[in-house]
Amino acid sequence: MPDLLSRAWSAAAEHWPVLVSSFVVTLAVTPACRLVARRFDLCDRPDGRLKPHRIPTPYLGGVAILAGWAVGIAPSLATGRDTLVTLALLVAGLAVTSLGLLDDIRPLSPGIKLGAIAVVALVPALAHRAGPLDLALAIGITAVACTATNLIDGMDGLCAGVVGISALGLAALALVGSDSGANARALVLSLALAGAAFGFLPFNLHRAGIFMGDAGSLLLGFGIASAMLSPARGGGGRGLLTALFAFGLPLLALAATVTQRLREGRPLMQGDRRHYYDQWSDRGWSARRVAGVSYALAGLFAAGGCVATLLPAPAALALCAVVTAAVGWTLHRAATAGT
Repeated sequence: MPDLLSRAWSAAAEHWPVLVSSFVVTLAVTPACRLVARRFDLCDRPDGRLKPHRIPTPYLGGVAILAGWAVGIAPSLATGRDTLVTLALLVAGLAVTSLGLLDDIRPLSPGIKLGAIAVVALVPALAHRAGPLDLALAIGITAVACTATNLIDGMDGLCAGVVGISALGLAALALVGSDSGANARALVLSLALAGAAFGFLPFNLHRAGIFMGDAGSLLLGFGIASAMLSPARGGGGRGLLTALFAFGLPLLALAATVTQRLREGRPLMQGDRRHYYDQWSDRGWSARRVAGVSYALAGLFAAGGCVATLLPAPAALALCAVVTAAVGWTLHRAATAGT
């Protein structure tokens, strides 16, 4: 344990500028993105159904998140053998943000978006010289993560806060993990993503002055997937499973929505306002209360993932199963209330 704490402290002391720089850049760039969005009328307009906000709200928050994330990862990873990986991550991040921005301006079909996300996922995986199994894993996890973050981006402050907390959980997992290059990459990616998400959050809390749009939610999904996949390449299946657990709230929200739509025979990609956060809002919860409870649940998963890493395998599995079942049942009940 002393060696573990010493190693974790040393890594944190070395990489804290990643968190700070990504936070500061996103915090500084977001107002400029809001002004540009207003100047060119890139706004999300309420429709009284899926978009219940009261006034047209600027997009382009995703561009600010991209700027902070890129500034966070580029200096720390672009050394030696990681140069190609860094370039691949930056290109893929720019591509997925552009995809989301295009969807914000002119909606794309779900099939086109998923196909494009799959192609984007291949870029960093090929830079890692991944084999066929790793390529399939990268595509699957990136597609699921992007879908999950896109799904929870339905209420002010929700996606940025939840993903930021999940990213901090992944950073903690990297700190307590083995002293490997894969965990070092995971730490940098997680800290950069957390800093960018939290830098955007003050502008996105209720009532939001700017939305991240699909540009931001897809980038956050790609970023979290990249961080989860790094320990998987260096630390085997347990590293990936604990990383997925740290991202548990968005994944469970996605699972609850898919289960509900399958049960009712509705198209999986058809939007609605029956997600868990919509149900809580319909019961009179304020947007800040919904976000606060969601942050607490995200923190529970993040902390649980760190604890599970330190436990023997049977105890870790039991912990993950109990937390997942309890929160999953709660979200399922919320998503199916009134049906």
